[in-house]
Amino acid sequence: MSTLSQIAANRRNAQLSTGPTSVTGKAASSMNSLKSGLHAKSLVLPCENRADLQQLIDDFYQHHQPATPDARSFVDDLIRCEWTLRRLDNAETQTWRYQNEDKLRDPEKFPLGKSATYNPNSFSKLQYRLDATRRARDRALLALEKLQAKTAA
Repeated sequence: MSTLSQIAANRRNAQLSTGPTSVTGKAASSMNSLKSGLHAKSLVLPCENRADLQQLIDDFYQHHQPATPDARSFVDDLIRCEWTLRRLDNAETQTWRYQNEDKLRDPEKFPLGKSATYNPNSFSKLQYRLDATRRARDRALLALEKLQAKTAA
């Protein structure tokens, strides 16, 4: 347990902290609360285009025309998998470019590549995620087709 003097010193020190001041520092700290998966506020990362996701959603809903909550759930899974596959493909390309181009002059040029490169096994991890996402997409598509066949019968 902290003493009263420690708590008071902590409060005084906290008043001196103003956070990051450089553009790079602010950009890095803005991603501190980034959530993914179930806790994400959005499927779109700052380096991605929201309009591309909306076009993907529109295309999938127009093609599959889900009529039930279950069908919509499977279509949503398909959309999430497809969006993730596009992101991972982009990350792989950016990883190659980040590692082979002048990453020291402009580190923010390839944000996904930079993120994937922090791990020394980045390419094998990317491939694992790609394979797992493809399998999830195939399972969701199969489940949707079964549901639609059952509904049509």
